[in-house]
Amino acid sequence: MLDALRGAPEHVLSMEAAMSDLLSADYTLGTETLRNTYHLGVIKNAMNKQLGSIVPDISDETTKAFGDIIGARVTDDRSLDSDSLFSGRNEDYCKINKLFTKHVVFGAVFINFFPGPLKKIAGAMFTRISGLQKRMAHHIEPLIQARSKEVERKDDMLTWLIEAAPVEDKNSAEALALRILNTFTHALLHLASKPEYLQPLRQELEEQFGDSLDVTTHQLETFDKCLKLDSFLKESQRLSGLGAYGTMIPVGAIVGTIPPAIHADERYYKNADTFDGFRFSLNRGSNDAEQSDASLRLTGLGNTYLSFGGGRHACPGRFLASVELKCMLSHVIAQYDVKMAEDGVRPPDDWFGPMCTPSAKAEVLFRRRRKGDL
Repeated sequence: MLDALRGAPEHVLSMEAAMSDLLSADYTLGTETLRNTYHLGVIKNAMNKQLGSIVPDISDETTKAFGDIIGARVTDDRSLDSDSLFSGRNEDYCKINKLFTKHVVFGAVFINFFPGPLKKIAGAMFTRISGLQKRMAHHIEPLIQARSKEVERKDDMLTWLIEAAPVEDKNSAEALALRILNTFTHALLHLASKPEYLQPLRQELEEQFGDSLDVTTHQLETFDKCLKLDSFLKESQRLSGLGAYGTMIPVGAIVGTIPPAIHADERYYKNADTFDGFRFSLNRGSNDAEQSDASLRLTGLGNTYLSFGGGRHACPGRFLASVELKCMLSHVIAQYDVKMAEDGVRPPDDWFGPMCTPSAKAEVLFRRRRKGDL
């Protein structure tokens, strides 16, 4: 019934209404974020069209972030809590982003345990979104003021949001802040628990980026040729997705799909319970492939792969997410040897209601790759 679900008109099945309920949006995001979604148009149009030009910046930021967080400290085997791997360049800005995601997702799960009249009290007690929004605005407001005085237009996310925003939001740092705010950790844990994938992935990167493995020279076109890297990330999402919802029939209830059930179906995936990192790369470019090359990509859509949704509500940011994941994972592959603290054992994922996250207790050992190592 997936095609019926995707094709249903908005007045029958409303994605916006469902997300508002699921995320307790009135208490975690604010009433306007889901009701005035101009940021989605920015992602679908301006950002996706400019994706090729921002890949080098994403790659450069990835390299700097790794250097800041683990590069200078990892000389021997050391453990790193999977929850603290990335924090980026500005400490407070990165804390805001990390807290924002946790408080929206897990705050919503908690708030939804309460009956209607108590939701507001629960929201006030267990979320800090309004405080995070003001902290984010503190970082963004000077940039907005500076942009209004600049003659030369900067082509970036902040500019696109300002240009797309309604008049009342154009100079509102707090309104824009909410629209700027696990998947990589899932992939990292798969890689660390299955180190046999490091060598073939490194070999592919060497073929595309050269023997120096200078991944700071990332280009979108080069990533398109890294079929094994793309497949590894897609397989990680197949087995360790973002979550699952059941199907409820009554009017006003949430209707959704259950990705783990389809992703583990032997009719669609041979040895479906087994992680096969190169599953989706084997038939890429083959005329004999049962599926199209586009559907086999990490960003591909279809009724048997649901990580990015489908239909008109398919995730508009999946192309940017794909590039970010590839930048981060390729940097790890090129610069480090990784393994789980307990060899070959990937801790089971954590579930919070319908939300699936990587184990918060997982420990990964990093060792800087020695010169000449494959």
